[in-house]
Amino acid sequence: MRPVFVYGTLSSPQVVETLLGRPLSVESFPPAILDGHSRHPVKGFVFPAMISNPTKQVNGLLIEDLTPKELELFDWFESDEYIRKVVEVRTKNQKSVEAFAYIWNPDLMEMLLLDQEWSFENFCKENKELYLKNTVTPCRKEMESLGMTISRET
Repeated sequence: MRPVFVYGTLSSPQVVETLLGRPLSVESFPPAILDGHSRHPVKGFVFPAMISNPTKQVNGLLIEDLTPKELELFDWFESDEYIRKVVEVRTKNQKSVEAFAYIWNPDLMEMLLLDQEWSFENFCKENKELYLKNTVTPCRKEMESLGMTISRET
């Protein structure tokens, strides 16, 4: 299965591990770059949106060891605000890799602060703990109540 290019809140291993309910190795998150896109804050939220932008690039990470069921969990978590697409990213050694990425729904562009760039560092310092407590953990519990989660030996 293709890896997933993450560029926002899912760049935090703690967020992904809480969402999936299993630990991940640091090696599962190699850095990558997606050309032709930019990352922006969403008004009133702590997560970003990524949109097509031919003159920009987005730094992110690849999550390489997801199962098809875990990809379905990501789809549910990202909801209708994002569209999962196949993109081509560059790894640290300039290797080109096809990956899935969640691109902002173009019908919701008015929600973006296009004059600003979203910062992962600021998210980690200012919002990550509350995001884990108020968003990710409740989402995990809702997925469990809906029977969406899976058990996986690690």
